[in-house]
Amino acid sequence: MEQMTRNNSLSNIVLRKYTNSSSEISRTDNKDIFTEYFKRGKKKSYLLDEQHIFNIYMLEKQEGRKACIYVTILTHFAMKNAHIDSINYLIESLDESAVTSWSLMALLRTTYSSRLRINKWDHLYKVTYDHVLEEGLDPVRELHGLK
Repeated sequence: MEQMTRNNSLSNIVLRKYTNSSSEISRTDNKDIFTEYFKRGKKKSYLLDEQHIFNIYMLEKQEGRKACIYVTILTHFAMKNAHIDSINYLIESLDESAVTSWSLMALLRTTYSSRLRINKWDHLYKVTYDHVLEEGLDPVRELHGLK
């Protein structure tokens, strides 16, 4: 419970920081955000933190597809290194209303194989389903293979 409270307050701080920030991210920032995860030593020491969530929000503000790529990279390395706690942290901390369905679907697809070990995976599926439906898309088609 204490961990959940810490995650929620941390998420609120990050969301406030995101809301107050400029809507532009420089090309250099994007390059640094993405290349950070391709460094050889980074994989083994991977731990997700509030900066990653902030980066997701910033990329969403600029272009949702870039955020989708970023979420895919984050979750790929977390899954590859069996950091289920990091995935749980991401799902619990992420404000689903601040991200596009692209990012939510990427998170679902990348974590599907471990969905039974991820606390809020079913909740994330429902939220994503509703998000896709609100966008006027067919959730059955967009989320095909996930249920």
